[in-house]
Amino acid sequence: MKFIHCADLHLGSAFLGLGRDLPELAGRLAEAPFTAFTRIVDLALRERVDFLVIAGDIFDRDNPSLAGRMRFREELLRLDAAKIPVFLAGGNHDPVPAAWPPAVKLPGNTRLFAADTVEFFPVERHGEVIARVGGISHSRPRQTDNLTERFAAPPGGPFTVGVLHANVGAQPGFQPYAPAAVADLAGKGVDYWALGHVHNFRKVNEAAPAAYYPGCPQGRAVNEPGERGCLLVRVDSAGRLSVDFHPLEAMRFEVLEVAGLADLERFDELADRCRQAAEQYRGGAPLLLRLRLSGPTPLNAELRRSDPAELAGLLGAALPPNATLERLELATTGIRTEIDTDSLAAEVATSAAELREEEALERELAVLRSKCPGVPEFTRDELESIRHDAVERILDLLAGTMEARP
Repeated sequence: MKFIHCADLHLGSAFLGLGRDLPELAGRLAEAPFTAFTRIVDLALRERVDFLVIAGDIFDRDNPSLAGRMRFREELLRLDAAKIPVFLAGGNHDPVPAAWPPAVKLPGNTRLFAADTVEFFPVERHGEVIARVGGISHSRPRQTDNLTERFAAPPGGPFTVGVLHANVGAQPGFQPYAPAAVADLAGKGVDYWALGHVHNFRKVNEAAPAAYYPGCPQGRAVNEPGERGCLLVRVDSAGRLSVDFHPLEAMRFEVLEVAGLADLERFDELADRCRQAAEQYRGGAPLLLRLRLSGPTPLNAELRRSDPAELAGLLGAALPPNATLERLELATTGIRTEIDTDSLAAEVATSAAELREEEALERELAVLRSKCPGVPEFTRDELESIRHDAVERILDLLAGTMEARP
């Protein structure tokens, strides 16, 4: 038996900030979540899976557009034609029934779990029950109760999949909706927990029952970088699992830091270095790249005084054809010149000797007095004190500089 586990499609994501900053990509960004789901359906048909599970947040908001719902239905109809059952759970973004008005009817192959109780449905192949899938939907945008407590699969059944949109194990960076401990997953009669809500691929439980987050199939911002996709789960006759991640994103986000720039003195060398660093992503999905330049470089002053938009345009044009610069961040510094302490010592010693010459000091002070009317002439004792203090201060500063160096 094999099935696909996906979650967090977020169909209808607005990408407002990115669409504003990169208007030439606004259309492709809006299309990307739908493209990713189409690829999931393609994989299901190609692999001839026994069923498909979507663990919540199918839509990005609780009032999805009619066009978005119809497009989702069209993909479900492709699976219906292939007699592949689909099991859906509403999440915090698309709770039941708010996000699922009856104007768009789900195909006969599709089951949307209720929000008040856990439902179990059999999966058949050639008239034989090979699995059962149980789940529950969120009833509101902020579901705060532990929904695992409502799971209780009838004993003695076939391989059982539990579908749940929840924060299991206090996953950092995600709201604690339907919070549950990993230990809460045990003893529910579930062999595989198909989880949703966390946007990164994670294996939650090492021991039985297995529990996975597939992550979202399409990143929505640079804080969701890397490959995105779904899980293809295979179960052998002994109930042993193999879980394979399939990247399917339509557009990929990455953060690329380029450091080690101290040897670069020309801008074309910097542009080449950025292009070479971005080459590691060649061959994948179209790339939205946040480029961060860091560390000391002789080009720091030139970079800092350049117009930010022009600089981003120059470096963006140098990237590989599949990459678009999402943002440029500068964290560079200038090159600090090492002090030659031996030369400094000799220079200070010479200055100190000159200060000791009474006539030289008097000339310098006379110049200063000419710029400050009303300052009386210094007495000989005052001149001697100034000369002595200046020499000692310079030598102390030199000693401190030299002692501070390793």
